[in-house]
Amino acid sequence: MVTKRVFSIGCLMILAPCLFGMGMFGQPAAREEVPVTEERFDAKVEDLEGILVQVTHVSYDGELYLPVYQGKGLVTIPFRKISAFEMGKKEKMRREVKISFRDETSEMFWIDEDLLFLGKVPYGTYQIQAKDILRLEFTQAPPEQPH
Repeated sequence: MVTKRVFSIGCLMILAPCLFGMGMFGQPAAREEVPVTEERFDAKVEDLEGILVQVTHVSYDGELYLPVYQGKGLVTIPFRKISAFEMGKKEKMRREVKISFRDETSEMFWIDEDLLFLGKVPYGTYQIQAKDILRLEFTQAPPEQPH
């Protein structure tokens, strides 16, 4: 009986660092800071619950492009070319995504559902995975004020 308990505690001690590194229940760990990027992109984000949030300084984990798949090929689309994107059906670990471009064309792609988007809200930082987004629409950022 004691041997089983010692074995269980030993296994838990070995696994604990791995489990804590995963964030809460497989979700990404909360971040206090948003990465500083060269350009500023703001967006309205609608999640799967229909909640609409205005977010500033949006990035994909500090990057200003959207990595998507067209067939087996990876395509990186700069945010400055996108006006909005809307998530569709799920297959395995990817979601279908319809991207509307600033030139008023649109195209269907696939996106990894665990992609992490970050930004700022007036009361803190905002983060959401692609799997939880219904629609993201880029909005015009206000002009930078001189210091």
